[in-house]
Amino acid sequence: MMRWLFGFFLLISLASCDGNALLNDFTSIDGGEWKYGEFVTNEVEIEDTSTAFQLSVNVRHDVEYEWANLFCILHIQHPDGKKFDQRINLILAEPDGQWKGKGFGSIKEARIPVALVKFPKKGKYTFQLEQNMRLNPLKGIEDVGCYLAKEEITNDSTSVE
Repeated sequence: MMRWLFGFFLLISLASCDGNALLNDFTSIDGGEWKYGEFVTNEVEIEDTSTAFQLSVNVRHDVEYEWANLFCILHIQHPDGKKFDQRINLILAEPDGQWKGKGFGSIKEARIPVALVKFPKKGKYTFQLEQNMRLNPLKGIEDVGCYLAKEEITNDSTSVE
């Protein structure tokens, strides 16, 4: 029985892999309480400056999380040290209160698109997320991270210059 369960979970985890993703991270928030000044940091090496990338934020939260959204500040540092900061509003629930994320039990997982981006230079980019809600600590956020995957170039792509 144990072998069967292990095989089933291995198959599910392999089936859920995203081959286009350069980055697909979840960083655990200690005790499910995200404090001001605690940054979630992800790094990625960009080699292709001609392609647009979908930048999203991965969020796992408890169903007892009190809010329908999550305000964060997204910091992006370029290979040359130049920085870009943007406040983002991550919508976690529909207007009727239904969670957008999927999951079993008390934890919901959502990938919220932020922007289509085109990187101006090759090199290492650093993404940092910090919570920007009015509560400190912010309870109910279990894991957060960035997702970055190649997309077709469109005129809607935003440069992160």
